[in-house]
Amino acid sequence: MGHGTRERTWTEIERRIVCGEMAAGARLDEDELAGELAVDPPVVREALCRLERDGFVRPEDGGSFAVAQLSEIEVREGYPVVILLEGLAVRTTPEFPREAVERLREINAAMAEERSDAMAAATHDYEFHEELVRHCGNDQLLSTLRPLKRLLLRYEYNYMAAEDFVSRSVHQRKRRDGAGYPRPIMFTQKLRSTVGMTFSVLIGRPCSAAAFSIRSRVTSI
Repeated sequence: MGHGTRERTWTEIERRIVCGEMAAGARLDEDELAGELAVDPPVVREALCRLERDGFVRPEDGGSFAVAQLSEIEVREGYPVVILLEGLAVRTTPEFPREAVERLREINAAMAEERSDAMAAATHDYEFHEELVRHCGNDQLLSTLRPLKRLLLRYEYNYMAAEDFVSRSVHQRKRRDGAGYPRPIMFTQKLRSTVGMTFSVLIGRPCSAAAFSIRSRVTSI
């Protein structure tokens, strides 16, 4: 099996976990996955080992794997790191091409149009931030940031259904500085105002948003 097959297998299993097609705690049948993906079982095994490293699956007794549970500490520790890395990527971007700015506007408009579809809104949110950071030219930073953002996207799909949050995100992104560029402030607002609500939904008990408060390091483009 070539590199492309391995990447496709890893990407597809990750996608299923992120989208919730594979539920948290579900034990993974490697032979069944190999059949579904039309690959050899060792390729699935390699993908699961990679996903374990990134926090998507956990090892089980007998050498098998299960989908990782949603974790409060994952949110507590993950969002501040993403905020800092995204801020660094934006600050070190030499220049945003005009087509990148137009792409950001297109994604934001699509998010507004599909505000009633939580999955679509979360996907557009992810795409927006991917476009925002990808021009920094720092491959090491981007390779560190990607699995963290994908991991947190699992949580995004659980709380982006909150209509007021989607509306607020769209409104904030329309703010412009003097040069006409969008301000990457959404992650800070998200962290301060919605994480408590998120975990109240996910784990069925109150979780104070103040516990996740962090000083913004994300600056304007």
